Amino acid sequence: MSPRLKRGEPDQVERLQALNVGFRPSAPIDRRALFAGRTAQLGDLFATVDQPGQHGVVFGERGVGKTSLVSVAAETLGAADVLCARTTCDRSDDFESVWKKALDELLFTTSRPGVGFAGSPREAQLGGGSFLGDDPSPHNVKRALQRLAGGRRLAIFIDEFDRLEVDEVRVLFADTIKALSDQLPNVTVVLIGVADDVDQLIADHQSIERALQLIHMPRMAEQEITEIVTRGLETARLAIERDALGRLVEAVDGLPHYAHLYGQLSGRIALEDLRTRVRLRDVDEAVAEIAERRERARTGSRASA
Repeated sequence: MSPRLKRGEPDQVERLQALNVGFRPSAPIDRRALFAGRTAQLGDLFATVDQPGQHGVVFGERGVGKTSLVSVAAETLGAADVLCARTTCDRSDDFESVWKKALDELLFTTSRPGVGFAGSPREAQLGGGSFLGDDPSPHNVKRALQRLAGGRRLAIFIDEFDRLEVDEVRVLFADTIKALSDQLPNVTVVLIGVADDVDQLIADHQSIERALQLIHMPRMAEQEITEIVTRGLETARLAIERDALGRLVEAVDGLPHYAHLYGQLSGRIALEDLRTRVRLRDVDEAVAEIAERRERARTGSRASA
């Protein structure tokens, strides 16, 4: 028997707030404690960074959790004393701007002269993009990374790589990866993008095939979706009935975004009904509400066009 709550009491309010911690439908997961599933892909990423001269390509359809994967990987690697930098491409980017954004995530300390004759030197932190200079060639990218790494392991994650649609830019990235693999093996570049296969992401990738670890992100298995939902509900001290969980997993269709969305809303519906157990009708109501929101959004976009 599910215990009853009292409306507006601290217990109900705290559980409602906890749902916002346990589920992240609107943003990538960036904390290992909240991440569920994808153990094989995480293991592949860690192995790629550990292997000298190896680089990675994470690819799959939109919405399968690629950004969350690399966010958690970067957090875990950073805790293991690996320098990490992450950047996201947009359609205005080219080879130079992507690398400047990525390198600026790596800060270094420099000393500046003090003011006056007796002034003491002052330390300042600057972004590593300044090491790139005026010639953003693969050779100069390698030199900048060498200076910033200082002998340590360094991993660069470049998300939304598919937005760089010009083949010339992709060839430059392939050349950079080849140079790093041959001459700077302690640096790893991981490219992340929407694609069915690596050919859609990397031009001339066959020249660097031996240096690439391909990490495909399929839709999640039922067990992984179950883990997302049950773990998220547990943060709010909620349980879910078996038939409700089955219906939710079916509705999600392997996409983690919807696992977070339906799980959070189903839990909220149960709590608003002063229950600590999610039932089948809660899930059905959540699925129907999300479908209605999507239809209103489509109708609104058509009306404004």
